[in-house]
Order: sequence, then structure tokens, then C-alpha cells
Amino acid sequence: MMNNYEKKYLEWKRKNIINLVQGKYGYKELTQDNANLEEVFCNPTLCSNCGECCHTAPCIFSPYDFLDICDIDYMKNILNTGLICISGSPDDRNTLILRPRGRADDKSIYSWTTEWNPCILENGEGCMLPVQYRPCQGLLQVPHERYRHTIGYSDYEVICDYRRFQEVLENLRHECGSKVIPYYEDKMEESVKSLIKSLVRYDKNCK
Repeated sequence: MMNNYEKKYLEWKRKNIINLVQGKYGYKELTQDNANLEEVFCNPTLCSNCGECCHTAPCIFSPYDFLDICDIDYMKNILNTGLICISGSPDDRNTLILRPRGRADDKSIYSWTTEWNPCILENGEGCMLPVQYRPCQGLLQVPHERYRHTIGYSDYEVICDYRRFQEVLENLRHECGSKVIPYYEDKMEESVKSLIKSLVRYDKNCK
């Protein structure tokens, strides 16, 4: 059963998804009540048998995948899980964005690579994050068949959304400095749980 923080986060995420897809590819009638993220946007069979996107590079979070991207302490807790990093956008290296760490990234909070960079959250059976916690760009890569997708949240839209938060991410990057946070293959499930708790502002006293 979801606690109050998880419910609050899911409501926030649904609103963001609805705003992003409203009027696109047949989802005009998507509402807060019928927006079952897994049923509408996820095809587990196709995803687990494909992974082409995840095997190439990590997808990107919307700044609104976070309850408050301007809250430095909240964002530091998320980055401290070792699974998320600050990076330059693939289309504009000068635009800072937030994404899962790739296997070719270094272990610092700020990571950038132009090389082949598979996402660390892809475990051979799809994304380790439950659907409702996945980055918007990955969640909105709606598969129709293997290697064919509808792009619901483009790199251009990512850049537009992050422009207003550049000072925030620069401050976050400065606050974290060159902090090294490794991730461990044998503790990925534990790290994923920590990331989810951080995303929803998990508090053990919240029932």
C-alpha cells in the first residue's frame, strides 16, 4: 500500500505527464483519473525484448519529475543515491539536465560522455524503476514494435523545460562539488529503493 508521500508524488507525476502529452498522438482525453501510467505508456513485453534506447544512452528526467527541483537538500538526497547525475543535454552540452547515470560515465555528480553509454538502470529485462518513477523521456518513448517508437518528449522539449532551471542546477553542481558516488551492481535493487524514497521525499514516519 502506498504511503502519503508516494500518493502525492504520483499525483504530481500524472499532472506533468498529462501536460506533456495533451493533444499528442491520440491522448487528448487523458485525465488525472484515467492516466494509468503503466497501461497507457508502457509495453513491458516490447521493452524487455528491445532496450535499444536504454542500451545506447540514458533517457532524461523532466525537471517536473521532481517535486521541487529548486530544493537543494531534496535534490542532493536524490543525487546521493549514485543513480542520477547532472549532465549536458545531448543536443546542447551547455544546457544542464538530470538523467540516470550511464555505464561510461565517471562517478562524480556531474558526468558527461559522448561515447556509447548504456543506462545503469537497464537490467536485461527492462528498466529497474517502476513505471511511475521512470524519467519522462523514457516513459514517453512509446514502443509500437521493436526499434520503432513514438517520441513523446523530445530533446528540444527537454532543453526548453530546463532553461529556467540552469542557475538551480549550477548551484546544485557547485554544492556537490566533485563528490564521488559509486554505484554497486550487487546493490542495485537497494539503490533503486533509495532513489524512489528520495524522489517522493520518503519519511519512515509517514504511514
